[in-house]
Amino acid sequence: MKTLTKFFNPIFNQSHSIAHYEVIENETLKNSDLKGLSISGSLFSLTTFVNVTFESCVFYGSVIKNSTFSNCNFIDCRFEFCEITETDFRGTSFQNCSWDFSPIRGNFFMFCDLDGKTTFFAGKEENEMISCRCNEAVTWEEALAPTVEEVSTEKHYDNLSDYLGDKTRTILTMFKIAA
Repeated sequence: MKTLTKFFNPIFNQSHSIAHYEVIENETLKNSDLKGLSISGSLFSLTTFVNVTFESCVFYGSVIKNSTFSNCNFIDCRFEFCEITETDFRGTSFQNCSWDFSPIRGNFFMFCDLDGKTTFFAGKEENEMISCRCNEAVTWEEALAPTVEEVSTEKHYDNLSDYLGDKTRTILTMFKIAA
């Protein structure tokens, strides 16, 4: 697996400002196809992406702030524990993307094609959307529902508490922290 990884502060109740990030600042990436990339613990600031396609990429514990995405594509991408703020999206499309604990706030979307989940989560926050198109309407339940590959037939949870406890143990195990 290709990765762009640095240390991510595993203590979730602390602010992003004290976490350690790999800083990618004042960079420009043009005319690229990125497939299956895992971007973890990165801070993109004042970074410009032009004609870049992100396909089946995972953004984990990263911050995208004051950046520009022009004519880019996000296809089957997952955003988990990310923060996307004050970013300019122009002519960018989002197809089948998921947003787990990843606020999209204070951004500018113009002439974008948005999937239902992206439209739902972007619409909940203070984002400016001009001449954007949503390909599908999504209810709250649909936006939060797991995708087909996320549904496990191995485990069944009787309540939300058991499910969250299992997920917390999984995350803590990932960071090798004793519960």
